[in-house]
Amino acid sequence: MKKVFLAFAIILVIGLILAFTGFALLGFDSNAITKAFTNQRDADFTAVSKTVELLPQKLEIDCINNTIEFYEIEEDKITFDYYQSDYYFFELSESSELVKLKAIKENQTWLKRWSLELGTISPHIQKARVGLSKNFAGQLIIETTNGDVDLSSTNELELLKINMTNGKVNIKNISVANDISIDNTNGIISLKDITVSKNCTVKTTNGNITVASTVANIIDASTTNGRIAITGAQAQELLSHTTNGNISISYTNCLKMDTQTTNGNIIINALGNFEDTKMIIRNTVGSITVNGVKYATQTLNPNASKSISAKSTNGNITIDFKELAN
Repeated sequence: MKKVFLAFAIILVIGLILAFTGFALLGFDSNAITKAFTNQRDADFTAVSKTVELLPQKLEIDCINNTIEFYEIEEDKITFDYYQSDYYFFELSESSELVKLKAIKENQTWLKRWSLELGTISPHIQKARVGLSKNFAGQLIIETTNGDVDLSSTNELELLKINMTNGKVNIKNISVANDISIDNTNGIISLKDITVSKNCTVKTTNGNITVASTVANIIDASTTNGRIAITGAQAQELLSHTTNGNISISYTNCLKMDTQTTNGNIIINALGNFEDTKMIIRNTVGSITVNGVKYATQTLNPNASKSISAKSTNGNITIDFKELAN
């Protein structure tokens, strides 16, 4: 037994020596432990305001832990208001081709990177506000990890692309000459009063999707755990897929509509005529009702010019038609 304890003690001493040697090589100092277990506070941050006196072809906002809020301004410029500290700060680069605001999180010691940070920071410090000229018509690229994106303006953009992990996306009133692409992991996506010349693609994994009064060539809305609600959409093709959640589509006029869920109901209120629409209706557990009439799994009006595909494994399917006004 003594030999076991001796061997354990030798291993422990060697481990401590290696640990301290590693800390030294990684820049360990006398304040490392304090820094590692103390989160930044409001007092660590200072307010910063920047102005770019030009409208570039592309504007990129790349943040790590910020909510990004846009507001419209009259002047032909872009303004930035944010908070930064010694450990979390921003770099701003500008040219006629690209203006980019990028958040930088300072490299930290191994001890700090793996520490448990216990503090909290006020919401206004986590927010980056962008004053966007109403005449900006370039590409808008947004990335953030932990934060919301709020964009409401009358801009006519060339392209809009949003890539984020945890947060809400709220987009209103804009027009886009090419595509809208929104990719989220954990959070809701809401679009309203949007005009897209090409395709509008919105995707989240854990969250709901709402699309209202949106016009596009293709509208593609997909989530895994969440519901999809689409109202007043106009598109050549409308795709809405979820795994665990309901799908609701109302007052839509689309040449092709494809809806699919595994565990959830599908409710469609389509503009048009029953006779003009091919319907592929499938479910395993649940009822199927079209214009108040019960149907079994089947294909209706196979030669019609328009089409609706509604498929659910565990859920009811309800489809009603309203004739278009002359």
